[in-house]
Amino acid sequence: MRTSGFWICALGLMSASDVFAAGFANTNQSATATAMAGVGVANTEEPNSSYYNPAAMTLTEFSASVGDVMIIPSTSFRGDDGSETSTEFNLIPPPNLHLGYSVIPGLAVGVGATFPYGLTIEWPQDWSGREIVRKQALQTMNINPNIAYEIPGSGVSVSAGAQVVFGSVELTRAIVLRPDGREVDAQLGGDALGFGAGASLLWRPSDEWSFGLNYKSSVTLDFEGKAHFEGEEDTPFESTFVDQAISTSITLPQTLSAGVGYRDESLFIGLDVSLTYWNSYDQVELEFSEPCEAGDPACEVGADSTNPPTTVIEGDWMDSPTFRLGLEYMVRDDLALRVGAAYDMSPIPDATVSPSLPGNHRGVVSAGLGYQLDPLRLDLGYQYVATTREIRNGNNDGFYRTTAHILGLGASYSF
Repeated sequence: MRTSGFWICALGLMSASDVFAAGFANTNQSATATAMAGVGVANTEEPNSSYYNPAAMTLTEFSASVGDVMIIPSTSFRGDDGSETSTEFNLIPPPNLHLGYSVIPGLAVGVGATFPYGLTIEWPQDWSGREIVRKQALQTMNINPNIAYEIPGSGVSVSAGAQVVFGSVELTRAIVLRPDGREVDAQLGGDALGFGAGASLLWRPSDEWSFGLNYKSSVTLDFEGKAHFEGEEDTPFESTFVDQAISTSITLPQTLSAGVGYRDESLFIGLDVSLTYWNSYDQVELEFSEPCEAGDPACEVGADSTNPPTTVIEGDWMDSPTFRLGLEYMVRDDLALRVGAAYDMSPIPDATVSPSLPGNHRGVVSAGLGYQLDPLRLDLGYQYVATTREIRNGNNDGFYRTTAHILGLGASYSF
């Protein structure tokens, strides 16, 4: 594989790593939390406790919830020449599941299934940034078993658990062969499996007040996949674009969330603050299965048939906080109204942001309903997310605006 081929794969996988940014990390894992801008750490009536605070499983004998949070993102681009384009329509429907059971009073076990990171973004075939990204799709599924214990007489419950994360990524971008302008389609895909841990705490000093902590460790995903090229036939570069295996490792960051909640007969107010340790994405190293041919002038200095060069992509991301405020008001015994707002800070510096995910600090507003049919509860939540970003680092410079409509549906059962 020659140098140009290495950089083609490198730039494509760089787009993949950008997907893990806060821009579309999916922290909405129930319709209840969606309606309150993601608040859930100290909400004792949050149905998906596996995700938001597994220690809360000790509050019920049995709990189950199932739902879907549908995401409809859209990004528009305006170039310096006045040209405008937008991404194609996509509906991303990550489901969520929780089961919890008290083995004995004060001791509970449970498991959850969520898709905490996921995005599909597809630009038109002929857009100006097609040499950076045309389409990318990322999906991660997290299986999260937990055990929770309530310390007798203290109002404190604690939990410990594991994370089993399955990841897959698909990418497409164009390579323009100059000077004739012919385009080669580069397609990359891979899968990964990673493991992590988690712990949480819930303290209820009174019937009204609750305090929560939820920690999720980092998870390293070792992606193994393939690079495939189409359109290079009968060109001088045909031997450059060699289908081959590729691999890289990306670390999902550790997160720490703290929450406080106040609840009386008709009102709940919750405040969550989360810190995501994105400094784990400092750089990504890409490895290729096809080496350079010894003596090939297209190879980098020092590369030979037994030691292909490793490409290093700089990220230099920063830790980023998120602030969430949610409110629930019981209009009557069986009907709840919910609203929320959040501010989510982006970890991506100006030097490395790209059109694969032109994320920035984003604002969130939300609203929803809950309807109680004891012991069944039905929930509906909606969020609107908006952010803008100006790119001035050579990655298809211009102005980007990203919005997302998020609709959560859920049903839960507990006693």
